[in-house]
Amino acid sequence: YFAEVKSAWAFVYPNAATTGGPSGELCLGQRDYVTGVTGDGGWVRLGLGGWIPAGDVKREMSAGALSNRLESAEYRTEDARWDLLTLSGSAATATQTAYDGKALTLTVTAAAAAPAPSLPTGTPFSDVKASLSEGKAVYTLTLKAGVVLDGYYVTAEGGKLVLHIKKHPQAAAGATPLTGFTILLDPGHGGDESGALSPLPALPEKTVNLYTALKVKKELEALGATVLLTRSEDVTLSLAKRVEASRALRPDLFLSIHGNSVDDSTDATNIYGISSWYREAVSLNGAESLYKSVQAALGRGARRANQSNLYVCRPCWTPSVILETGFLCNPGEADWMADNQAQNKLAAAIAQAVAGFFRG
Repeated sequence: YFAEVKSAWAFVYPNAATTGGPSGELCLGQRDYVTGVTGDGGWVRLGLGGWIPAGDVKREMSAGALSNRLESAEYRTEDARWDLLTLSGSAATATQTAYDGKALTLTVTAAAAAPAPSLPTGTPFSDVKASLSEGKAVYTLTLKAGVVLDGYYVTAEGGKLVLHIKKHPQAAAGATPLTGFTILLDPGHGGDESGALSPLPALPEKTVNLYTALKVKKELEALGATVLLTRSEDVTLSLAKRVEASRALRPDLFLSIHGNSVDDSTDATNIYGISSWYREAVSLNGAESLYKSVQAALGRGARRANQSNLYVCRPCWTPSVILETGFLCNPGEADWMADNQAQNKLAAAIAQAVAGFFRG
């Protein structure tokens, strides 16, 4: 009795609820044993230990055991940005990935073998280990000292499982250091979702976010980057569609631009500054680098890079960061955020921060 993913992509959760966010994702065609179903039929528990929405899978009975007879493992460099670990076997069984900033681990369920790949020269890794335990093939790739990754994801086709590994690309010297880079800007909120409101005159966050993003786009393009927006006008856009735009593009950076706020019962006059948010380890360096660089350039209050389960920060395939440019609830910051010249400086600082991140 197994489940096969029928959606292009599907998040897997540690519990039968979306609360707390996903622990991973599977792609079309991946299979795993079904080990449980919720009483309402809305969630299916998989052999890998996670829960997947029932609408993302089809369930089937099998006459034989589900088994992936892995025959070979090949590691190769695809281009300057991506390396590939390809596992060739007999079935696209479910996988789990994990990254802690020091090592990247891939676990393949229902595996009958764990062939070891050889690492070519020039990879981000110092070592790769393959092991087989309790029907799971585990591949642990240890990073070289001082090296970080910018993303990873798994695809499946037939009996092949491919772990795509995103290396940290380096900006070039000169006036257009971001030539060849693709940046996806996400102006937060929009349409029916106003976001925070400034004091009188009331200024909705959705307007400020788009205003800032359009200026940042211009600055990044001047540095050579290809820049796309999740929205370029005042429209409602779901969080899922923003993430899907990132998934389809696989940009070098997903940057969501927001304003900040505090509860109405809090005195906001002394609350100000630049901050950022991230969820995944591949986004930590970007979150810290961007907010620190923008704060230093503008001399405004520094807060910190915060880790939280925010929907648009879920992707693992690229650094995915929310940058909060100021507190709209603070009258002084609201005035600054509405000032054209101040926002020109902010946009230039953000663009230089992005270039600085890719110089590191």
